[in-house]
Amino acid sequence: MLARPDADDALTGKHHEGQIYELSGPDALTWGEAVDEVARAAGRTIRYTAIDGERNREELVARGYPPEYAAGFVALVEHIGRGTAPARPTGCEGRSGASPAASATTP
Repeated sequence: MLARPDADDALTGKHHEGQIYELSGPDALTWGEAVDEVARAAGRTIRYTAIDGERNREELVARGYPPEYAAGFVALVEHIGRGTAPARPTGCEGRSGASPAASATTP
């Protein structure tokens, strides 16, 4: 996770080549909450509709994804959907020293 000044720097600065950053925010959001934030920022109405995990897995396999991949993907989607993903990892203040802002406060 990076604070905004660090995210900007990571996208344009050469000293970040080869680095891996977790891009997240300070709050653990469900899919519905994340869609609400995007809708608010876009000034549009956007609706989120959850898909049953088994149906999602079956559709992925039908499209040619390996069953193991489909099961793992569905588990990840369901984990995030419950809002149980970790929020702010430790050490997320970057080179600027700024802390990540909650999405509702980020322009």
